[in-house]
Amino acid sequence: MALPDLQLYYLAAQLSQLWTLKHSSAEEALYQLWQSILQTELPPIHSIITIALKNSRPAHNPLLIHQKGVLNRVHHLTNRVGLDPLIPLWYNSKLAPLDKLIVPKAWLDGGIYTLDQVWGDYEGVSFSILKERHAIPSSQWLTYHNIIGTVRKALKPNNYRLPSTPVKLHSYWVAIQARAIQARITKLLGFKLPLDPKWYPLFMAPPTALTTPARKMVNQLLFLARNLIALNWKASLRPTYQAWEKAVQDLQKVEDLIARRNGTSKHYIKICQLWILENA
Repeated sequence: MALPDLQLYYLAAQLSQLWTLKHSSAEEALYQLWQSILQTELPPIHSIITIALKNSRPAHNPLLIHQKGVLNRVHHLTNRVGLDPLIPLWYNSKLAPLDKLIVPKAWLDGGIYTLDQVWGDYEGVSFSILKERHAIPSSQWLTYHNIIGTVRKALKPNNYRLPSTPVKLHSYWVAIQARAIQARITKLLGFKLPLDPKWYPLFMAPPTALTTPARKMVNQLLFLARNLIALNWKASLRPTYQAWEKAVQDLQKVEDLIARRNGTSKHYIKICQLWILENA
């Protein structure tokens, strides 16, 4: 049995803060908090990866030190080598001397933040494509060639190719945030329930009040999602929606038999009626 590495579970819980940050907007308090800590024009999720602790402002910020430590351990445990396609393009010492470049505002406005946005399999993305995708003005032609030239030098040891990014770390929030599972729970409840990682994987109370039967049902569905992650922890692919659905159906059959035997069918139906009615 492929039992999960509990250290990776711990890292997944810690990284949930950064996952939330990655999908937050500039209007949200968490985004603004990190902006004030990092003091950068980049989105915080890109800046926090590249910032050096010795240059952090304010110095020795415990929140920044903690998150940098988590990121470093994740890279070590997942054996990350070479230049990851998703590494930040700006202020990144691995892409020197590009890290000394004053980031062009036109590129930031166009949403260009990561290496994979300017480099394909073996060569740079053409300037015409960048203009089309990110509305980069023609005046940025020289800047484009400087950036591509620097990236080419950085990738020369790897034959100008970016390494693939296999999934090695099954994250709680990735599986539980799967659109299919969220859509199914929404259909059962009749309204959308936010499946933010800070609520369910960390066993915090959900922001939306639920009746006791509904809460038990949702907790059961999410428990089975977490269970699949544990059972498939060392697999190369994440658990599928179909596997989760079958796990729910199998559990329902077992609980139905137990309820019939114990004479508690009424209580069982009260909790599972939404799933039963949908599959009737």
